[in-house]
Amino acid sequence: MERRAGPGLGLAWCRWLGLLWLVAAQQAAGNREAKAQSRALRSRGIFPAYDGLIDADGCECSCCIVQGRRPSEVVGAISAKCGLPPPDRQRCSFSRCSVVNDKVLRNSKVIDLERFCFYRCQPQSNLQPSDKNALNAKAKNLEGGFIDETSCVPVPDDLQGQAEDSDGNGRDAALPPADQ
Repeated sequence: MERRAGPGLGLAWCRWLGLLWLVAAQQAAGNREAKAQSRALRSRGIFPAYDGLIDADGCECSCCIVQGRRPSEVVGAISAKCGLPPPDRQRCSFSRCSVVNDKVLRNSKVIDLERFCFYRCQPQSNLQPSDKNALNAKAKNLEGGFIDETSCVPVPDDLQGQAEDSDGNGRDAALPPADQ
């Protein structure tokens, strides 16, 4: 018996080829799109949250000095805190600094230096500039006197927990001077 291709067989064959072509075209387009996405990911890096550039200098307690606390900030016998020196006696040339991966100030990458001094530094002693000026007035010129400012030091690791807060913004640790 002789088989002849009828009109129905040719149309089914064309539909099948058209469907095959459509699937192949979609795969090719998908491969191009996947390659483009792969290229975009490689250009951004694998850690998109860490690919920013922070221009600010790192924070340092050497930029801070001991100051008196405001009456509302006094906690028991703790009357000193760390802060910025007066504008004409600045120790560092920047007013904002970076704190990346900081345990106390987790919510920020760049902060005001004043804030860093308050939360992350500890007074070296309780002597404030006004106290040292009074001592200088009593001292004789031959004894040398005192430097007006008392430096601050980084909070020791074992005391950092006192400055941590659940909101990631830090809290007043009210630390005693480091020399006590």
